Amino acid sequence: LQHQLCGKLPSIAPFGGVMATFNQLLQLRAAVRESGDILRDLQNKNASKRDVVSALVEHRLRMRQLERKEVSPRLDRDKLRNLLNRRFIYDDSIDVNGGEIELSGVGAFGKILHNKLIAEWRNHFIDEEMLEVHSSLTPEPDRRETWINSLIGW
Repeated sequence: LQHQLCGKLPSIAPFGGVMATFNQLLQLRAAVRESGDILRDLQNKNASKRDVVSALVEHRLRMRQLERKEVSPRLDRDKLRNLLNRRFIYDDSIDVNGGEIELSGVGAFGKILHNKLIAEWRNHFIDEEMLEVHSSLTPEPDRRETWINSLIGW
């Protein structure tokens, strides 16, 4: 699925900006790997310092290009939650009624995304005669509050 989707459309980096497509990232990673191999070979062959330094500079340039195109692994949960709420992927279920309990419900686009994910899962696993498993998603703080604290109270 990742190869099907990421190869055709440009990926959108979270909270703005366009990052490279999956194929472009593969090419950049291959270029970094190639320059690293060249650098390693030059060092093993005891090449001149000038050749090693120029290969090192080229390798660092390629690494910087790759780093600029990849999405940072850090995730700002508040910004992500705000984005998901604004796009109505999911929202707090009680917000509609003005309550205070933080139970999450899936919005219209979230349900579409959920259905497509389940369909892909079925195409891949169920057609291969594997088991179908379906469960609800519970946010970590809610799970800790309800399950762990209730077990501690016993």
